[in-house]
Amino acid sequence: MTDNSGAEVRSIFYNTPQSISNFSASFTYQEVNGSSPSSPLLTQGATFVLQNTSPGPQAVASGSGALGFGGLAGFFDTRSAGISLELDSPTATTLYTQGEVTLGGANPANPVNLLSGDPIHVSLSYNGSAIHETLTDSVTSATASFSYLVNLPQLLGGTNEYVGFAAQTPSASLSFLPDQQYFSDFQFNAVPEPSTFSLLGITLLLPLARLRRRRA
Repeated sequence: MTDNSGAEVRSIFYNTPQSISNFSASFTYQEVNGSSPSSPLLTQGATFVLQNTSPGPQAVASGSGALGFGGLAGFFDTRSAGISLELDSPTATTLYTQGEVTLGGANPANPVNLLSGDPIHVSLSYNGSAIHETLTDSVTSATASFSYLVNLPQLLGGTNEYVGFAAQTPSASLSFLPDQQYFSDFQFNAVPEPSTFSLLGITLLLPLARLRRRRA
């Protein structure tokens, strides 16, 4: 997603909107060769993003937007949500909305260290009222879990939104190293709501009922 170049801002999204009323998502995140400043000037790292904007899958932050999500010059500002993976010290995570990133406002990811270089498995699920997040270090097996109350359809203005990632590296002129950030094994699954399950059940049962009547 990002390499050793400084001041990178990148994003990648599904080409078509995905259903976000109820969903599960998972991916592996790995940061390599970076370093964290003791007094960060700008939050660095990446974000899992849900957004509903006019640029659609081409949306990308302008300038050195925090995490590739904040300071986005109107792209994600009013219709966005992001789960952050922050590489400042200590490494941290939280839910940000409307393109706003608050320095020092995230939850420490301890005992998971996003700067360890270990592949970190991220599991997310949304049940219509809360996002549940679990981070697992695939080497040490350390885990950290968090929950965020949010009405995503109301926040984003719909139930079908663009899903993907954004990431940012600090300026090469600062006293810490730009990060190589990798995403792999990404899966996103929309979970049918109970009414949908009921309709599916009715659809499946009707042919069976007809078959039984023919045999009677």
